[in-house]
Amino acid sequence: MVKIAASRLRDLYVVTDRGHQIGTVYDLTVDEKTGKIIALVVTPLEGKTYPDMITDRDGFLLIPYSAVQSIREMVVLNERELGRRQMLAKLPKEMGVKPVRPEAELPKV
Repeated sequence: MVKIAASRLRDLYVVTDRGHQIGTVYDLTVDEKTGKIIALVVTPLEGKTYPDMITDRDGFLLIPYSAVQSIREMVVLNERELGRRQMLAKLPKEMGVKPVRPEAELPKV
């Protein structure tokens, strides 16, 4: 496993594996108990809206870390996994549907 300092992630471009530009990394959401990254907090591209994506109250995009495919000069997201995670997190609770894994439930930042 390669270790990367969190400070090196700040301002990296975030793109999907299909070439769609999303924005830049602003911050991370980390599980206090395990230390695992739950989500990337991403500043969306200026002038772009992403109505199908989960956002916090400040308008930052919350990208489940499970959707991250690679991190090098930029963060590459698996678009299929991203779509699946976003869909699961938005399903109404009254439908009785629960996320497959806990990280799909993204906390508000």
